[in-house]
Amino acid sequence: MIAVALAKPGATMLALEPSFVMYKMSAIAAGMGYAGVPLATDFTPDLPATLAAIERLRPALTWIAYPNNPTGNLFPRASILAIVEASPGLVVVDEAYHAFAGGASFLPEVGRHPNLVVVRTVSKLGLAGLRLGLAAGRATGSRNSTR
Repeated sequence: MIAVALAKPGATMLALEPSFVMYKMSAIAAGMGYAGVPLATDFTPDLPATLAAIERLRPALTWIAYPNNPTGNLFPRASILAIVEASPGLVVVDEAYHAFAGGASFLPEVGRHPNLVVVRTVSKLGLAGLRLGLAAGRATGSRNSTR
């Protein structure tokens, strides 16, 4: 749904790879361009390559799985925040596996970054048939302004 909402001519989605295959599939289905940035050999984000891709492609949407799927590791917090700060578009941190992350989360960062969205699902908690999840982002718009 996020890819469809942000799809427009020339829009690009960026994701770290390897990661959840549905990121690329949703870009294709929405008609967005897709760019994958390979992880470093230690399965952490290759931050220089990622920041260069952000500068070059100006993605409308960037997906980061946290913890990553399929590698299972948590990326360094500072790397993810650098990606959020450098990104002109929306950065979605996918916390589908939050239950296995030892309490690590970017949910407390949502209010500090207008382009950060955190998504979660209950499917990893034994409720896969419900297809229930949540998205949290910073509120914007005239009804939330403090004129």
